[in-house]
Formats: sequence, C-alpha cells, structure tokens
Amino acid sequence: MVSLLTFVLFEVTKMVLVSQALIRKMVLLQTPEVRGNPQRLLQVLQELEEAQQPSVRMFLRFWVFVLVVAVGCAIAGASVLGYAFIAGLAK
Repeated sequence: MVSLLTFVLFEVTKMVLVSQALIRKMVLLQTPEVRGNPQRLLQVLQELEEAQQPSVRMFLRFWVFVLVVAVGCAIAGASVLGYAFIAGLAK
C-alpha cells in the first residue's frame, strides 16, 4: 500500500510540475515579441532552460527517494505474500 501511495503521489506531483512548466512556456512563447523574432525566441528558450535547472535537480532527488521507497515497500510486500503462501502450503 505504501508503494502504491508513494507512486501515485509522485505521479500527481509530476503532473502538476509539468503542467505549470508547460503553461509558463506557452505564455512566454505566445507573446508577439517572441513570435516575430527568431533571435528572441532562442533567447527565451535558453532563459526557460536555465530557470528550470534547479527544479529539475530537486525533482531528480525526489524521484530517487520515491523509487527507493516504492521498490523497497513493493519487495517487502511481495516477500510477506510469498512467505505466507509458502507457509500456507507447508500446513
């Protein structure tokens, strides 16, 4: 249960972060100044990439934590079920 909850929480968090980044990018790229000037477009894209770097690093750390918790709990749960099954066969 902890594994599933951790995974779902991670996916919801990822969905929110990706949606916010996409909306931010869309708003910046839809301005007439950016749409009419390829040099400004490249500059805005570079600025967006640089602004996202800290959040990407934080997100990757969060992902590693979620992966360890989700896989660890899943293995523990499968082990308990496997032991219960084998113990039930032994009776």
